[in-house]
Amino acid sequence: MPNMLGWFLLSSTTTEEGIEWMMARAAGYNAGFALVARYKNLQKNPNTGKLLALVKLWQEAYRSKIFSADQITRLKNPENDFHLEKTNENWKLYPFKKYKFEHEKKDLQPGEPTFSKWEFTNKEAEQPLNFTLTFMGKEGSISNPWIEIDGYFKLELPGEYEAGNSVVCDGTSIKMYNKKGGFVKEISLKQAIPSLKAGKHTMKFDCQFPEEKELTSRFIIKTMSSAELISK
Repeated sequence: MPNMLGWFLLSSTTTEEGIEWMMARAAGYNAGFALVARYKNLQKNPNTGKLLALVKLWQEAYRSKIFSADQITRLKNPENDFHLEKTNENWKLYPFKKYKFEHEKKDLQPGEPTFSKWEFTNKEAEQPLNFTLTFMGKEGSISNPWIEIDGYFKLELPGEYEAGNSVVCDGTSIKMYNKKGGFVKEISLKQAIPSLKAGKHTMKFDCQFPEEKELTSRFIIKTMSSAELISK
């Protein structure tokens, strides 16, 4: 019997990132998934063609046994993300690095700033800004969150956000999703999304807590590393 890792639902909101996460695990364990793909969801998802092409690409890669022992070990780790490409000359495996930060309500003296301040260093080349902001908790809400990057790009998100909601930036747009991963809306911006230059960066984050059931805001920045070339 072939190795199997469980079920994966290809829904109307499944992203390329989600497919590559799944296929990286499959490549690491030389295993498959029971892929549930209902026809109506395939019709509704605007990226269905790209998603199915990625499944085929990753299957070709691990069935051809192109990955090294070190790469296979990293592919098994669910904390790691990868992007795979194929050219006429070789394969290109792009690892991602994640920087995780969290913000909770603080008990401070009157007048003290309530925002969280984080620092990280992009050790890779300049690239599009890629982040996910998720409001963690079983129930509750926060309101009017904002993010500031390097003191010049400020993203304000007016309104109330419930447990499980997330805001995702892919470098070209910023979108909001509900707790089930369903697309809610695209967030319009007053200025262009900046690129993430190589070097040190500073970020600030704050929000309001209108309820006693306080959520934790988890902010994850992702940077793509240089390609690991794999000869055919």
